[in-house]
Amino acid sequence: MGAGYNNVDCAYPDSTPAIKEVDSSDGIGPYVSAAGHSLTITALGDQPVINYAYAGPSGNVAPFNAKTVTRHFGFGAQCTAPNARLTTCNTLSSVTIGGVPATITSWNDTTITVNVPSGVPACQIQQQCSMAVPPPPRCAASY
Repeated sequence: MGAGYNNVDCAYPDSTPAIKEVDSSDGIGPYVSAAGHSLTITALGDQPVINYAYAGPSGNVAPFNAKTVTRHFGFGAQCTAPNARLTTCNTLSSVTIGGVPATITSWNDTTITVNVPSGVPACQIQQQCSMAVPPPPRCAASY
């Protein structure tokens, strides 16, 4: 936290996508019992972060008088028709699970919903199991 002012900015830049939670059509959490079930990825959204420009008690104009600022960590709009000349839609939006493309069923700034594809490889790292004879866990989603 430092002196309360003139701190180093260690937060991600504004508009950096960040995941808050992943839940499935099977329940809370990212577990699905079969391919074809859905996952809903929820964005972290707006978060207060320490304002690196805060000048301390002597600051009397924005942004120097605010101890925190709000940064947005949403997903943005889905890019379905990329154009290399655009800054907001220059790469096709996609979600993969274990390197396998998932079908996007909805996308907005706060949530992405996908259908889990078949062929997702088993996890490289042993996952916690609560069942007596578990199927091999599948993992590694990216967007």
